[in-house]
Amino acid sequence: MSKHGKTKSMGLVAAQEPQPTESEDVYALLRESPPNILEWLLREHETKTLIKCRVDRERVDDGTMYTFVVEELSMPVMIVKQRKRGSSHMAMTLPGDRRVEKPLYTLRHNRRATEFALQHAEKSKGGDLAAVNYKLSDRDDVPRQILVLLPTVEARFKEQLLSLLKSYHAKKETDKYVAFHNKEPVWREDIKANVLNFGGRVKKASMKNFQIVSDDNTDDVLMQFGRCAKDSFILDFKAPFCPLQALAVALSSFN
Repeated sequence: MSKHGKTKSMGLVAAQEPQPTESEDVYALLRESPPNILEWLLREHETKTLIKCRVDRERVDDGTMYTFVVEELSMPVMIVKQRKRGSSHMAMTLPGDRRVEKPLYTLRHNRRATEFALQHAEKSKGGDLAAVNYKLSDRDDVPRQILVLLPTVEARFKEQLLSLLKSYHAKKETDKYVAFHNKEPVWREDIKANVLNFGGRVKKASMKNFQIVSDDNTDDVLMQFGRCAKDSFILDFKAPFCPLQALAVALSSFN
């Protein structure tokens, strides 16, 4: 495999490495002592280029653990636990609570694991901070379609959070959320695979590899996720995704 790799159904092609982000602004909250991790996770960071992070997976006796790491600081900022099969959600908390006894947020999915919603662990706070819908295909030359819904900044600020997928399907309160989708890969007949340009970040073939764009500008990648080792995945993003939202969208791919 070349250094840029090939991925069946979601591949990659050679490209220049993205330039570094403006670390002084992006990581200021994490450099504090103690670091203000939760505020960083919930803030949209306005950068010209993608913030580079990673999700590491670990199998444990009672399920799977995921660690969300900021690459530039080699700093874990969130721990996620998924119980063994049958669980309808992932529990998310800060690194100090590795057993995830008191989750701050949950990522819940429907029975078929095609719809996901990021919610505060306290149900009384209601509404979704992000939602994902998958439309799957059995054919290798037809990749899955991913719909991502985020509440607008105003809706988040005023705590007017909705059941995003319900509102989307009903075409209601459309001024309170924004829709995004995965970038459509290009089918390469010579290698019998779909390919995407991950800027050299993704190294391994995986159906989990994807990029998210807006309808207005499909050339501007807002988030990308893909395998770089057996149990390690890159997660790069920028506004309008806050880090927590980007993590939730990435985690949905594991189901």
